Amino acid sequence: MSRFSLIFLLAVCLISGCGGSSGTADRTTTVNIESRKFSPSVIPVTQGDRIRFVNTDSHAHTIVSGTLAATRSPVTHDPISYSVAIGFSRTNIQGNLGDTIIWRNDTTDDFSMEVINDTGDVVVSKTIPKTQEYSFKEFPQAGCYTYRKMGSTTVKGTVILYGIPTPDGDFQSMSLVTDRTFSTLFTIPGTHKFYILNESDPNKSFITGSVIVR
Repeated sequence: MSRFSLIFLLAVCLISGCGGSSGTADRTTTVNIESRKFSPSVIPVTQGDRIRFVNTDSHAHTIVSGTLAATRSPVTHDPISYSVAIGFSRTNIQGNLGDTIIWRNDTTDDFSMEVINDTGDVVVSKTIPKTQEYSFKEFPQAGCYTYRKMGSTTVKGTVILYGIPTPDGDFQSMSLVTDRTFSTLFTIPGTHKFYILNESDPNKSFITGSVIVR
């Protein structure tokens, strides 16, 4: 091979990256940890992408890969009544995934309501006939849910459902104080779930998220 040909080949290799990196940029998605949720909580990525978690809350949090399972001893909560005069009788409910929540219409007309998750998606909507009750236990996962009068932004309440921590061993962060970060790479296609571990009372954990790797 002539000296000119060798120089030309070396130049082509330098430009195209022969024998080295493919030149693909490191893709990183940032997920904020807030007081009651991940933002965003459902993250679509491409195989090989990295997720960077940032604790924006004032309390320390630990991220664990896995799920929050339903309670083994579900209960039925006392009804939450709705009336025109006061709206919902209770606006802050705490329970466990698998529990049954009941709403009662104490008005003389049909009443429409809906339950939404922390991303704003409707979990269920229902019209309750006058003086009747509606029971619901099919919450899809632990988390913070809002129930509200249909079409209203003020007549509402909150249900927090806790789950039993069930780690899968893929990853776990250290305890992240405010502004601390944790990064992990996702290389296997599929849905990868994770949660915030309540270290003082693990069975009071409720913040969940998932990464969908294409």
